Amino acid sequence: MASTIIDVGTTESIRGTFYFEFVTLKVQDTIHRIPKRILEEWSQIFKDMFGIPQEDGNSEGSSDENPIILPGCTNAEFESLMKVLLTPTSIKPLVLSKDQWIGVLKLSTMWDMVVVRKHAIAMLSPLIEEHTPIEQVVLGKQFKVASWFTQGCASLASAHKTLDLHSVAKALGWEFVARILRIGSSETEPAAIADTVELSHASLKFKCKNCKAPIATSTTTDNKRSEPINLFGHIQQRWETNIRYSCTGRVGCSGVSGMSSILLEQQIIRVQTPNLAASISQAFKEELRDMYL
Repeated sequence: MASTIIDVGTTESIRGTFYFEFVTLKVQDTIHRIPKRILEEWSQIFKDMFGIPQEDGNSEGSSDENPIILPGCTNAEFESLMKVLLTPTSIKPLVLSKDQWIGVLKLSTMWDMVVVRKHAIAMLSPLIEEHTPIEQVVLGKQFKVASWFTQGCASLASAHKTLDLHSVAKALGWEFVARILRIGSSETEPAAIADTVELSHASLKFKCKNCKAPIATSTTTDNKRSEPINLFGHIQQRWETNIRYSCTGRVGCSGVSGMSSILLEQQIIRVQTPNLAASISQAFKEELRDMYL
């Protein structure tokens, strides 16, 4: 029986889409070996770092004996981030605890993983709402999340009259407390009212043209009606007051007597209190300038 010879040829194989180069990383006392492409795709910092030319042979990150050491994070935080980057969520939903998502947020912020950071914030925001306002401000400052920071500030300012000032100061400092109290008090002050411009019948001085004696007046009806707010933001109020008048001079003077109507007018200036969000933005503009979202 003749044997069959299979010619496998000498053609070199072509690397496919899913041919990964791995890199060895060390976090605390734990070694990880992951596809380099994953970190390059999500972080410009890692892409630039991996792009630095190295000598052939035992280069940094090429083996367990010579790993790239990642400072500034715990192994638990790093593994949480890897779960986000390596879990195919289209097949299996990713479930992480609040602390794990905070670890993801910390590292995605530190390593400039913009998309991952936004996703972590979206997953954490419903959980952060359950925190105290102080914790919201602390986490907002720590991870540069403007929405958490302003949400906490708004809650503190709204409750400024009942705040435990020492607890707030312990976490955020007395200078922060002073700004919160200033915002809170400005929000609860009543609208300022300008001096009333009012013509009152009590201030009117009439004399009898016959005997020159003062004329007595008394109000019989007082009908108030409000006018629409004018273009300058003022409220105009008007009274139509009926006044009874009579001469107080000599008996039998027929100078004046009867009823008359006089229009009294009052103008109140409406002053809007500052918007809470605008007040916070102004008071903490330096802090918010360094925040992303």
